[in-house]
Amino acid sequence: LYSNGQMFSIFAYAILSLLMDRTGPVFLSIVGGLFETFGLILLAYVDITNTNENNENDMFSQLPFDVLDFAVSIVGIGSSAIMVHALKLAFLVPTAKFAWV
Repeated sequence: LYSNGQMFSIFAYAILSLLMDRTGPVFLSIVGGLFETFGLILLAYVDITNTNENNENDMFSQLPFDVLDFAVSIVGIGSSAIMVHALKLAFLVPTAKFAWV
């Protein structure tokens, strides 16, 4: 699951960087927050339904894919959307003054 989330996070950076140039950091932070929230709620719901003994009425049991993989991918994309606008902050301090920081 970690590899899946990391892969989606890395691949999302290219698309999200282009989206950041067009929409700005505020929009991308909101979208990233929504993706993170949806992914974490989905992870929590799947964990609750997997711990119950009688989950035959679960709405995720009929899906043809693993919901945990989907939820971790959504969390990876959301975390990339939140972090991509902060990449510029590393270049705020000139390299000659790194020792001061």
